[in-house]
Amino acid sequence: MVERLTKTWHFYFICVGIMLSVAAASNAAESLEEKSAQFFIKLDENGVCNTPKEAVVFTLDSYGLIDKSFEGLKKVSIFVKEIGGKKLNSFKELPGELEFQKGRASFFIEDSEPETLELDIIEGKNRSPFPASITFKEKSPPERLEIKLASRGNINEPQKGALLALDKDGDITIDYSQKGLNIAVKELGRVDKSFTLDPGSLDIYEGKASFSITNSEEDEELLIQLSDPKGRFKPIEARITFSVSDKEPPEIIDLKMETLAFVELTFSEELDDGSATDPNNYEVVCSERQRPRSVEFHGDRVILELDDLLRSHEEMYVEARNLKDLSGNEMERGARSPDYAVPYVPLRLDTDISSNPAEVGTTVTITIVARCTSGRIPQFINGQFEVEVTEQTSDGSYDLSSLNIQMTRGEGKFTVSNSSPETLTIIVSDSDGEVDSTTLELKFI
Repeated sequence: MVERLTKTWHFYFICVGIMLSVAAASNAAESLEEKSAQFFIKLDENGVCNTPKEAVVFTLDSYGLIDKSFEGLKKVSIFVKEIGGKKLNSFKELPGELEFQKGRASFFIEDSEPETLELDIIEGKNRSPFPASITFKEKSPPERLEIKLASRGNINEPQKGALLALDKDGDITIDYSQKGLNIAVKELGRVDKSFTLDPGSLDIYEGKASFSITNSEEDEELLIQLSDPKGRFKPIEARITFSVSDKEPPEIIDLKMETLAFVELTFSEELDDGSATDPNNYEVVCSERQRPRSVEFHGDRVILELDDLLRSHEEMYVEARNLKDLSGNEMERGARSPDYAVPYVPLRLDTDISSNPAEVGTTVTITIVARCTSGRIPQFINGQFEVEVTEQTSDGSYDLSSLNIQMTRGEGKFTVSNSSPETLTIIVSDSDGEVDSTTLELKFI
């Protein structure tokens, strides 16, 4: 009898445990479902075999804005399928689940042959996937080769040069590699050889090769010649003139912005690309400090891509460190750009009316979303917004819950009710003048 009661109680506790687990899982699923409206997968249009391509998954709310409430979410899985029924063995290093930071998660895809892959992002169980695709293409030779040099070199200091393999748009063809290209230097108008060249032949790796020249004569012009012993491209030439050694470090002479997500810096001279392309060498200072997400290098200019958009009209500057010119002169510690007023970039107000037209005597809720769409990532706009309601008839028959709306994470709501058939004109404007006002009409019938 005791044994039978014991088994009965065990069975009871097991059932209760299962019920609690199911309830917890259900609540977690409902919580996740409430938070997420959709996902958005951003991929490069084309990949190259054996070259990893980065993909980014954004969590979006019902307005299409990044939902930062997904901090640290790990319940989203990613799957890759090959089109054409091939085995799933030609891609590498793909995570089975993603962890989100500030509403965004990244992963890499690497393929070994030209083909198209389909991707599915799965949120929880029995949920519809969010699809995307990426096509990998064949490696192709560059459209042209180009020798890149500074306009002048410095006596007895190595002058760096680079050979770039470029595509038709002038971008580096990173998948192009080639060994055994011949490089030679000739002096123009002189017999004696007062230079050294290192190395004497070049191996291109991922579309780029480097070399250096040291010279001992001032104002001497050298001719650099590059040729392919196998005849795969025509010989190319470049010229360089040596002068007195440069001892001055580079300086930031200009800063400008075209959008709220990119900052362009111009320097007094060309920079060493090894130091100039490191995001850790820059810090953008506005209302908060942030390091750039990436750096685009253009010799004496760099373009910093930001994760968090800057706010219009705020003062900002950029601090730089460890940057070197082509002579190895390092920028002074604590160097910074001139102060800069972030330009005005039009922001947008979106409105959503719960019922339009509405019946007389009902209460209508109007939702306002303020956002900036400049750059890659939308930004929520907080602050005080003003609401003005005017009727298109003469009697004062409307009731407004608030004439001022405080936006929180870019969203605010107010209600209007009316007692007679008429149309109300509603104008929402920003007290700071950053957001263009929006006008809508609400009809009562």
